[in-house]
Amino acid sequence: MKPDIVFFGEKLPKAFDEAFAEDREKVDLLVVMGSSLKVSPVADVKDKIPHSVPQLLINAETLPHMSGFDVHLLGYCDEIVVELSRLLDWELRSDRIP
Repeated sequence: MKPDIVFFGEKLPKAFDEAFAEDREKVDLLVVMGSSLKVSPVADVKDKIPHSVPQLLINAETLPHMSGFDVHLLGYCDEIVVELSRLLDWELRSDRIP
């Protein structure tokens, strides 16, 4: 039995394109976390939303082929999210958070 995921090299379901077309004008912040952004169509999302939408990259490394992010936060995604949550005074509940 195949899990409900898309494997590398497989096409995304048609529902992805339909949902993206419907949602792209509603986006008010794009957050990309832990991705190389090398595989379409996900790699193309950044360029298909309005340029007025702020774009945040949270990643272990820079993406030289991807310029245009408004903010680059480099490091481990988990650690960065915990720190952002602390700065925003959000309470994260997990026994994995120090």
